[in-house]
Amino acid sequence: MKVRVCDIRASGSAGLVVKFAPGPQWYAAATEGADVDTTAGSIGGELVLQWTEGTISSYGRVDASLTATCGRCLAPVPETHALDMKMVLLPRPGEPAGAAAGGQKGRGRRQREPEVVTVDPAAADDEEVSYYSGDDVDVGELVREALLLALPAYPLCREDCAGLCPRCGADRNLGPCGCVEEVESPFAGLRAALERK
Repeated sequence: MKVRVCDIRASGSAGLVVKFAPGPQWYAAATEGADVDTTAGSIGGELVLQWTEGTISSYGRVDASLTATCGRCLAPVPETHALDMKMVLLPRPGEPAGAAAGGQKGRGRRQREPEVVTVDPAAADDEEVSYYSGDDVDVGELVREALLLALPAYPLCREDCAGLCPRCGADRNLGPCGCVEEVESPFAGLRAALERK
């Protein structure tokens, strides 16, 4: 979902309100490569985009629900994420800030030169910094990045998940499987050498 920079600029101090409610195909494509299932999940929210001296401030919240897979026992793990979309969007270095936002094309109208803005990303305080290019801001890409960063690297169904038995594959959360665990000693090789003598 792309939003034109000139529309953000024209919205004034109130900002441009963007309702984000993509379909299931977008959600599945956005999480491709992550070990999650989005078929029973949903994503949606609202963002406000404000133009301020060549930068675009974004704030709002996007809620996402999906199903991950436990890293120990492979059980489905329902997850919900509230994505804080507070960030500062800067034009890519060396590019004009919203080239089409600067003027109107047409007969009899002089096109204004686009402003080139130099902003120090460190000046953005506690906010996330991202970049936009050209005349559009891809809101879908901003949400996708925030969602992928919010996903846990190693989801667990519960903190004390016992996982699967490495011998028979039984779920140890359901009870003991009966396999005898062999504890390998670091001195096993030494013991074998001594027994051969």
